[in-house]
Amino acid sequence: MSKFNSAIKNNALTLGLMVWLGYLLARSILSIFIFPDTNDLSDHFRQDCAVTIFRILCLASIVWLYLEKYGKIEIAKRERRSRFLITTIAYALVFSTFLEQGLKSVTQLASWQLGLFIFNDLIVAMNEELSFRGFFLKAFTEKYGRFKAEWISIGLFTAMHIAYQPTYRLPIIFLYGMAYTRLRTLGASLLALIVIHWAIDVSVDTFYGGTYYVNPSITLSIGVLVIANLVLWTRPLEMREA
Repeated sequence: MSKFNSAIKNNALTLGLMVWLGYLLARSILSIFIFPDTNDLSDHFRQDCAVTIFRILCLASIVWLYLEKYGKIEIAKRERRSRFLITTIAYALVFSTFLEQGLKSVTQLASWQLGLFIFNDLIVAMNEELSFRGFFLKAFTEKYGRFKAEWISIGLFTAMHIAYQPTYRLPIIFLYGMAYTRLRTLGASLLALIVIHWAIDVSVDTFYGGTYYVNPSITLSIGVLVIANLVLWTRPLEMREA
């Protein structure tokens, strides 16, 4: 192993955090100076496409660091005995999103724009799951142990959304972060988490035009998330396979 590869491996966690800070900075610059947020769906679409360029760069960097540090990424490895639990919670999380958003309206995007939104959402899911439930969770577990690593990952995931999500959604994002993280600890594969995350984001962009608003059903949505987390966080970890 060359000195360069060794240095990357030894400092992969710090570099990964720097990659995400760079991504958030680039996103903020785009949002403030180039594509300011408006209620116009076309503006939201253009901004999302521009941001996806930086999402792809972030994802590529995290994958590279992951491979440099661990040699491989086990995307599809899963805990078979917890498959029913993982599937049930996945449905609950998606249902929570539908409750929160409500049947507001169907997007007026053209089919090709809708396709790009769905692609962008896939990149979002891959980027965040490979980073926070993959690379960061694994690296922080090695450094601080499982319990601290879980909460650091949850905190980073929530904090990352502060720059561009409505304040009222941060507790909801925190609850999603708790669920995703615990699902991973219980044995959910990264592939399963990517699919769950993708389904939730697609439901927002395709059915509700990518807009957030305070819906009376938000209390029910939070209730579903709280119950899902109670089930997950009281589940014994001894169920995992070696």
